[in-house]
Amino acid sequence: IRRQRQMCIRDRGYIDKEGHIVIDSRNDEVYPMTPYGTIVKKDGLTAFLSPEGRTLIPPSRYTVGSIDIEDACLVLKSGYSGKCGLFDLSDGKQVIDFRYDDITLLGFNRALGKDGSRRYLLDTSTGDVIASLPPNIGAAHFNETPVTWIFRAKSYYGIIDEEGNILYEDAKDPLTGVTKFRHGFSGGQKDNKKWGILKSDGTWLVHPTYDYIKLL
Repeated sequence: IRRQRQMCIRDRGYIDKEGHIVIDSRNDEVYPMTPYGTIVKKDGLTAFLSPEGRTLIPPSRYTVGSIDIEDACLVLKSGYSGKCGLFDLSDGKQVIDFRYDDITLLGFNRALGKDGSRRYLLDTSTGDVIASLPPNIGAAHFNETPVTWIFRAKSYYGIIDEEGNILYEDAKDPLTGVTKFRHGFSGGQKDNKKWGILKSDGTWLVHPTYDYIKLL
């Protein structure tokens, strides 16, 4: 599972396959176990523990953001500054300091960093800023292809690659809806009516003809 829902179990712990307690049940909340460990909350503090119960991210006042198991990273918001940072789940090291208003994980070791109206494409493995992006945009998950949509409340759609290069913008041929890329293709809607299929450079493979499209 790439992205995990933020469910938690109250007053629970973990045992290993031999029945030894590795995380006791005195925690207020325990999240589902991942290959790297689990999030636990106790007395208002949040920590990340390995499957063996070792502390990888020490307890602090965090709000838990999104988690990406495949890229082994976790977004946490500091309860002191209100800013978001990024942690490597394999060793608990902080990759990105608490300096963004929000961090959205995009897959392919990429994330969207938000700082006021400014937007940045981030490398989640190094914390580096790869590229500055248009202001006030959102971004879709890269899914299974190294291009994705950036958008602004149905008033703007663009396509970027994993290096942040803008491959397409819909200024001359506005779209009113898109789907996530799959196998290098995406659904695209015109005038809130018909759907077609777009290639990764924004050109039409199938012009808008259909009431509904689902890429398999």
